[in-house]
Amino acid sequence: MSGRIVVIGAGFAGVWSALSAKCLINVHSQTEAFKVNVIAPQPYFASGIKFIHGNIDDIDVQSPTVSYRSSTGTEHLTTYDRLILTAGSSVIRPEQVSGLAQHARDVDSLEGAIKLETHLNSLGAYPPTSCNCFLDLGAWGAVITGGWERKVRATDRELAKQAKM
Repeated sequence: MSGRIVVIGAGFAGVWSALSAKCLINVHSQTEAFKVNVIAPQPYFASGIKFIHGNIDDIDVQSPTVSYRSSTGTEHLTTYDRLILTAGSSVIRPEQVSGLAQHARDVDSLEGAIKLETHLNSLGAYPPTSCNCFLDLGAWGAVITGGWERKVRATDRELAKQAKM
């Protein structure tokens, strides 16, 4: 058995899909038989996974092929046996919500996750307060993302230092 797995998108879902597919391929000793390709506009690198820097133009499920335009503007066509569509989402921050732009963090992108981690790591530098502070971690939004919430009570400096992503 052999095949080509194409993952469209290199966001959170795309990265985990590609890594999971590669892991399953390795577990079943099919490393030579299967190839995993990720096509996305943002860079993504992982061992054993081919990254294609490009934007999708068309998906033909009958052929089955994906046409895309590379970062240089060249048109390409690739075939697939399995297609994982993880084109992603984008964060919208309404301007009318006061303080949202300055204080909201997201993990919608690698850059956003790094900013959140930097912010969490800096919390230990602030002096302790007697207020009850909450760190809200969760996904809110449409049906696709679901609606879960986890509140972690962070009332002392040590707990804030331990908050890691």
